[in-house]
Amino acid sequence: DSLIGETGKTYHLHVEWNGKTADAVTYIPEAPSLDSVSVSSKILNDDGYWRQTEFTCSGYVRGNINDVLALTVTLEESHTGFWMGDTTSYTYYYGLGSVVHKRAETNNAIPDLFTLKYTHSHESENENRKMVFTLIGYEEAYNKYYLTFGGGENNISFEPRPVAWNVTGEVIGIFIGASQSVNKTYELE
Repeated sequence: DSLIGETGKTYHLHVEWNGKTADAVTYIPEAPSLDSVSVSSKILNDDGYWRQTEFTCSGYVRGNINDVLALTVTLEESHTGFWMGDTTSYTYYYGLGSVVHKRAETNNAIPDLFTLKYTHSHESENENRKMVFTLIGYEEAYNKYYLTFGGGENNISFEPRPVAWNVTGEVIGIFIGASQSVNKTYELE
């Protein structure tokens, strides 16, 4: 289940069930700032019908020094009709991935730059295409969780790794506060 908390507040979790106990603490960070976003693209292959494009998506982000920021990029493509005379609108969403790391800059006046590269195969002509950037701030425990369980940049291994759960006691779990999301859209040409 989820709990909607208030920004800046700390929450304590204590659970007793079936003779077992669990405890955790989290806080809800302020919403981070997504100052600007940009997208560049390079066509890798185009046969006149099918195109392979490499996108480089960047966002300048700000948040509190101990917050963990997660920037996720989604490609949205809209088409009208696939067959002659078809006026039906179709919309497809492609998750391009996420960049997650602990805020690096100690001066909040200076933003961090997050960059994500993605290669996408699509029809050569698309009517409407846009990138949707979503930024969320998490408390520090999320970084440990992401790097061990979530497939973070240091988790390139086929060996099982212990997950950095932040619940203590006789059970395992996570109890991680998250800010409200911040969104920006970049219209592609």
